[in-house]
Amino acid sequence: MLRYGLFYGPGTWYAKDGLMADKARAGELPATGDIASFVHIDDAAARGGDGAVLAHRCGERL
Repeated sequence: MLRYGLFYGPGTWYAKDGLMADKARAGELPATGDIASFVHIDDAAARGGDGAVLAHRCGERL
């Protein structure tokens, strides 16, 4: 299974003008012990999504 995690970059909640940045600036984003995986939207969409296709094909061979 391929799971990207949380997207960041332009147009996401984690962009400089996004929801999470607004919350951080307002002091409304507390630090927690949670762990999250982030991937930039350009990396997730690189080469037309070839990464997802290749991961799927690899999984078929396992």
